[in-house]
Amino acid sequence: MHIGTTYIGCPTVADDIALVANSATDLQLMLNVANSYANREKYVIHPEKSTILMKIPPKRSNTTSSDWKLGDNEVSVSKTTTHLGIIRSEKNEVSINIDDRISCATKTLYSLTGTGFHGTNGLPPTTCMKLFITYVLPRLLYGLETFVLKQYHLNALEKFYINFLRKIQCLPNRSVKGITYLLLGVRPATAELHIRQLNLLGCIIRSENLTLNKILRRQISTKSETSDSWFTYIDKLLVQYDLPSAAKMVINPPCKLLWKKNVKLAIDKFWTQKLLLDCQNKSTLSYCDLSSLKIGTVHKLWSSIESNIKDVRRGGIKARLITGTYVLQSNTSKFNQHEVSSVCPLCQYEDEDIVHFILKCNALFKYRKSYIEELEVIINSISNPNTCSWNSLIGAGTSLPGIVAAKCEATVILSDSSEYPQCLANCAASCEANNLSNITIVGIKWGQFTPELLNLQPVDIILGSDCFFDTKDFEDIIVTVAFIMKKRPSTEFWCTYQERRSVVFKSVKKTKHQQNKKICCCLIY
Repeated sequence: MHIGTTYIGCPTVADDIALVANSATDLQLMLNVANSYANREKYVIHPEKSTILMKIPPKRSNTTSSDWKLGDNEVSVSKTTTHLGIIRSEKNEVSINIDDRISCATKTLYSLTGTGFHGTNGLPPTTCMKLFITYVLPRLLYGLETFVLKQYHLNALEKFYINFLRKIQCLPNRSVKGITYLLLGVRPATAELHIRQLNLLGCIIRSENLTLNKILRRQISTKSETSDSWFTYIDKLLVQYDLPSAAKMVINPPCKLLWKKNVKLAIDKFWTQKLLLDCQNKSTLSYCDLSSLKIGTVHKLWSSIESNIKDVRRGGIKARLITGTYVLQSNTSKFNQHEVSSVCPLCQYEDEDIVHFILKCNALFKYRKSYIEELEVIINSISNPNTCSWNSLIGAGTSLPGIVAAKCEATVILSDSSEYPQCLANCAASCEANNLSNITIVGIKWGQFTPELLNLQPVDIILGSDCFFDTKDFEDIIVTVAFIMKKRPSTEFWCTYQERRSVVFKSVKKTKHQQNKKICCCLIY
């Protein structure tokens, strides 16, 4: 058997030999030579472990089989056989090997269940991933680097791989593929396979085996881009990852370690960009910081958790929140519009979306409070108070209604919580940005009779912007407003509150347009 003028009839690896021939007569002659050599060197070739596989091209489908013998023993003919752990078959060889690799990897996963491969009751995803890369991935990809794989073959490998990643991260099947890989900073199965194929090319180029070198040079120089040759397939990968062509590397073979390093860097760069592109413009990832994600770096979500069941379960919830797959009332109502309300079932105040669930829900305030206070300390400790602080990030105090009233030529007194000086500073910044220099700003706390409140001048209208959202503050708000209104019986209190899904505007008295009224704009959050 020859490729061009290079003889490839008897490739040998360790104690395994493959005899390749174009005709039955040639194969029998090779068997006779092998048996004669075995007798001379005094070793035995096992006849039952030796199998003949006929790979017959379509044009020769009528070719009949012959009886082959190894000495006095007849050698069996089979449709499939295994050589060096790779299944050889008459047809569909690649698909058969893909199915076998996935089956083997699945069995390996089941055997590791006892170590903690079982969801939120087991090991953290980072530990599971290390075990997977050590024990499962080699079995999944073993021998596949020698094949020319089609896209549907790669899709089968990716399906198995990404299902495992979603399971250990507690993510549903609808989660975006790109974020599934990037949260753990791992390469897709396709990328891992390409690394093995390009490293195999490096081994062939550096090999001192003359037969391999001759085949490499011949295939590079004679095969076209449409060829099914393995070397043509590899050349396309080199172009895809912006690496030197095989022809250039044959002239100047790269160092083993340097080649492996360059291959990994090129593949990681390519797939990081590809996965990030997959994540862009996904509505479910609107709250995920994609700029910090890349292959080789584990997201803080997983790198920060400890190896205990409680933290693993918390991590699963955080992962679903980050990826926008945590099921809330607003999600459920989209598919059951006439049966399920989108209003939060805990506080019954507004639609339960991710912002409401994490930041606004009153029913969850006591659980959120300690973390918010801790975050405030951390952010204020690392931020420049002149440019950024907790209140400027989280606090309100934008004073929009008062700014609008001042722009309508009213005399305005702005206020915000006296407990948050930064909110009052935000009010001043809003006034400055809108060229309003004659506005008084005071700090007021609901339900407390502070000197600022006692010294407040009588006003005509009180604007209560977004005040009625926490039921525990309702009584304090009414007490403060009633005290201000007693100073002038004609004072009117304008406020808004949200009743389930509709916004309702309420007014204590019928409004009248008076150009120069004084307004106390209470923006207490």
